Amino acid sequence: MSSDSKPRATRKASRDKQVLEFWEHRAGRKLTNRDAAEMQANVEGVIALLAQWDREESAVTGRRKKHGTSSE
Repeated sequence: MSSDSKPRATRKASRDKQVLEFWEHRAGRKLTNRDAAEMQANVEGVIALLAQWDREESAVTGRRKKHGTSSE
């Protein structure tokens, strides 16, 4: 094991534990690591989609301002 991979593994284990505790608290029941990882991935997917929509909307709004048009 390289000198920097051990701390990385330790950080990942710590993050995984935090994610599990976070989702168990909100679910009100014991979860598996897989359950917690799936819940976290779903939230991250929603956030990524919202960010994508925001970027697309900003691009459209920027084009409207450039051409002096507005949909409002």
